[in-house]
Amino acid sequence: LPLRSMSGHADLLVPETVNLDSTVSTQAYRVGMQADGHEVDLQAAWTLPLQQGVSLVNGVLVRNDPDNIRGATPEGVLATRIDIRF
Repeated sequence: LPLRSMSGHADLLVPETVNLDSTVSTQAYRVGMQADGHEVDLQAAWTLPLQQGVSLVNGVLVRNDPDNIRGATPEGVLATRIDIRF
C-alpha cells in the first residue's frame, strides 16, 4: 500500500558542493511531509483460455495521484503473459 503522511516535516542536511580542501558544504532544508493528494490504485486481471493447456493472462494497473501528489500524471501498467502447460 502507498505510504501516506498526514502531517509533520523532515529535516534534511543536503550536500551541495565539494571545496578545494575536499570538505563538503551542506545546506539544511525542512520539507513538509503532508500529502496534498490521495492516491487511488485500480487493478484488474483476467485469463483467456486459448486451447487445452494454453491460456493468455492479462492485467492492468492504474494509479491516480501517484505518491499522494495532487495533480500528478496518472500512471498505468499493462501486462500480458502466455501460460503453456505440458
